Amino acid sequence: MDIYIRHINECLNSKYQRVRQAGANLSQYPLEELCKLPDTETCRNASSDIIESTFGKYKLRRSKNPLNGVTSCVLILPLPTKMGAGDKPSQISFKASLEKVFMKDLTDWSKNNLTENLAVKRRRRLAG
Repeated sequence: MDIYIRHINECLNSKYQRVRQAGANLSQYPLEELCKLPDTETCRNASSDIIESTFGKYKLRRSKNPLNGVTSCVLILPLPTKMGAGDKPSQISFKASLEKVFMKDLTDWSKNNLTENLAVKRRRRLAG
């Protein structure tokens, strides 16, 4: 925490207005978070690594065509996540769950939950 505050103080003393403004904005965050803790012994860690990793895996598998937008491929997002706590994994069997899903289910889900992407709109328009 001391390193964080020291870095913010360096930002506040910068000769650049944008850096000073960023430092002022960042200086409020640790104070707000400290107020949420019940005492000085309590520690709370937060990281976006899990979310970034999950979306990174999704981006590797999605279509490279930007006109496709979000497709039913978005349903793979929960697959690489580990459910449960520590050495006690969840009883959810993703493999068994996936074996019960058919292409018709994916099509119905897509129609009910996703908007029409630009590639489909273009194909319909050009087809007449």
